[in-house]
Amino acid sequence: MAADARPILTAVLAAITLFAAAGVARAAPAAPVALGDYEAAPVVEEGGNYATGVFSVVKEDGKRTIVPTAGFDAIFYPDTGECDQFSLPLLAPSIAISPAGRFRIEEKTPVEDGSVHIDWKGRWRKAKRVSGTITIKFDGCTSTESWSGHRSG
Repeated sequence: MAADARPILTAVLAAITLFAAAGVARAAPAAPVALGDYEAAPVVEEGGNYATGVFSVVKEDGKRTIVPTAGFDAIFYPDTGECDQFSLPLLAPSIAISPAGRFRIEEKTPVEDGSVHIDWKGRWRKAKRVSGTITIKFDGCTSTESWSGHRSG
């Protein structure tokens, strides 16, 4: 290798190392996902209509999991109602949260003559703050919205 190529190679390797380290640093939330009750809402213009998401985070068998909040019989996701007129909860009784503070659930809920397809995913960026996207498909309509949530109380 030519002597004048070494500084370039060193710089490239350093950049790759920094890039990889930055990716690892962003993989997990700053603190463990906080246990408790959460509220979530789509990111909509002021005055926009939406259904609030309501869920809780518990620790089961050493792992954090999303479950229904006390007083609710299911997990409710944030929804603008753009593609469906229903206010549906998830059918799943719980959703696993990864060690990196991420979750995702895809589900089809039967309604009338079809089904509502939900693809809900999120990530905790801080112990008590979560955000993500939700895609809802029904009867030829597809709506994808950003949402954010926080621990309530």
